Amino acid sequence: MGGSEISGFEWVATIWGLEPRWTVDLDENAIQKTVQLALERPCPDSIQLLAKGTFNRVYSVGANDPEAVIRICMPILPEVKTECEVATIHWVQSHTSLPVPKILAYQSHCKNQIGFEWILMEKLKRKKALSDAWREMDFIAKQHLVR
Repeated sequence: MGGSEISGFEWVATIWGLEPRWTVDLDENAIQKTVQLALERPCPDSIQLLAKGTFNRVYSVGANDPEAVIRICMPILPEVKTECEVATIHWVQSHTSLPVPKILAYQSHCKNQIGFEWILMEKLKRKKALSDAWREMDFIAKQHLVR
């Protein structure tokens, strides 16, 4: 099911309704060059795919101890989605003590080397992922967390 004015994804009918699907593979050389320009330093020694989701692809930037991640976004709600995410992160940084990544650079349009919107942010150091901690939490703690 086509009709999208923006390339790189299509809407596919499923039993649950329309779902977006990526139609292109991302160019890792373009990602590397974009990161180099954004950070204003030599190309990172490594760009590695961390996660593939329905709406995003996430890559680590750097080899041994990645210093940053770049999240490349499917153009759902072009410009608006990325601008809102960046504004939300900045608001949380300004008004709370929650650990949120620093935005290093972003582009909320698809007219760039990668061909998609992206956000480059510092990689947060964490001790344990919620998915790991969840298994160790008792039921009462889980209830308090999700309320």
